[in-house]
Amino acid sequence: MPLFAWVLAGVGAIGAIIGIYWFAESRFKKAADPAVVQHIQEEVHEVKTELGRIAEYLDGLPQAPPKIKDPFEEGMALKKKYKYEEAIRLFRQALAMGATGSQKAALLLLIGNCFMEQSKFSEAEGHYKEAATAATEASDQPELANIYNNIGLIHKSKGDYNKALDWYHKSLKIMEQVGNQAGLAANYNNIGGIYHFKGDYDKALDWLQKDLKITERIGDQAGLATTYNNIGAIHKSKGAYKMALAYTEKALNIFVKLGAEAKAKQVRDNIEAIKSEEQRAKKLLNLPGKVEISDVTKELEDSELGESPGRSST
Repeated sequence: MPLFAWVLAGVGAIGAIIGIYWFAESRFKKAADPAVVQHIQEEVHEVKTELGRIAEYLDGLPQAPPKIKDPFEEGMALKKKYKYEEAIRLFRQALAMGATGSQKAALLLLIGNCFMEQSKFSEAEGHYKEAATAATEASDQPELANIYNNIGLIHKSKGDYNKALDWYHKSLKIMEQVGNQAGLAANYNNIGGIYHFKGDYDKALDWLQKDLKITERIGDQAGLATTYNNIGAIHKSKGAYKMALAYTEKALNIFVKLGAEAKAKQVRDNIEAIKSEEQRAKKLLNLPGKVEISDVTKELEDSELGESPGRSST
């Protein structure tokens, strides 16, 4: 199966990540400088295993009048079934019923998230900006923190990692002030993902360990599986394949128990990718002079670009 189709198979689970792949692939086809090609190839390689954390905030909606609450609840049920367009229609219906203030901001955020899950980044960004305006008018800081987190995901999807970090840290500052534990965990996860993409694996693991402590404490099983998967992805990047498998298999077990089949499929693919790369690494370790796993990782990157072992891009 072509790589693009392989990535699209997980659209329901990793909508926030697919855009990074599309962006990287388009640049890969156009790039002429071999060094640029190698950097982009690394982005494409990592996107297979990373799962993002999109923040949601339902402030006031479960307690809203029936004319707002009913379409909201129907929309949430459809969203959980990955029926995003139908969910958007119902969230807009709730908006039209007179939702104001924090309720309006929350509905706009949900609509933006539905677009985000479908990799419709322009539409998502537009709704996030509307949500930010509504949250600001309502002086709703927790809502703003979630919106800022998701705007960060937009910039990550465009490959603008520094701008994404700026938004994540704006979100983080508010979440720390209001004590939003679930939001903090998601934010830590996303910051860790940025450092993973930038190649700073130790810093990425530091942020994901912060995420893990909170996620375990609050009992967020879906979040825990996502964090395990992402820790596994970092260990894979480091060439620590046994650790990568251990964490990724933990993620799979949780997703299977939750009945999250789309995410379970993605993680199964990740496990196969780890096993495949480990076998290739073992073969390269048999080459004369190859004793460091970093050397092996470099050989794997070069071979993915169609180069012979022992040669690097110039």
